[in-house]
Amino acid sequence: MTAPRPRMYYSLGERFIRSSTTTMRRMALGITTAVIVAGTLSLRHLAVDWSAVFWILPYSLGPLFPTLVLSLVLNRKRCQATLAISSLCYGVYYALLYLGLFYVDPDAQNAIALLLIGLYSLPVMAIFWVSAICWWVWDFIPGNRAGRTTGGG
Repeated sequence: MTAPRPRMYYSLGERFIRSSTTTMRRMALGITTAVIVAGTLSLRHLAVDWSAVFWILPYSLGPLFPTLVLSLVLNRKRCQATLAISSLCYGVYYALLYLGLFYVDPDAQNAIALLLIGLYSLPVMAIFWVSAICWWVWDFIPGNRAGRTTGGG
């Protein structure tokens, strides 16, 4: 009797369970970096030169930099998935506001809104950051998953 053939297609949940921590980290870093690059290029489209882009970058895309650092530090799959979702949500939020401010309803004062985009998103991003840190701490509480070394979290 032959062994059953492995399935070639897995559902999204099975792919998440079977993926490694390194794969999830690459995904989280890739999404965060892509949002940062797309946001920087969108700012460059509006700005006169690169110095203006680098001046406004911390205000408009600032919440992505702690996400990038946490993606490098936290080494559990659930943490990486949470941070990838947060970057994706921020990218959608930024894109909708950017398109709405500068293409749907252009106004001379809309550039001031770029200073507030990052500040307005901090409460939501902080929830994602705290939840990722809590997932990381949860794995080190005795009796949870601290004894397991396989699976990556």
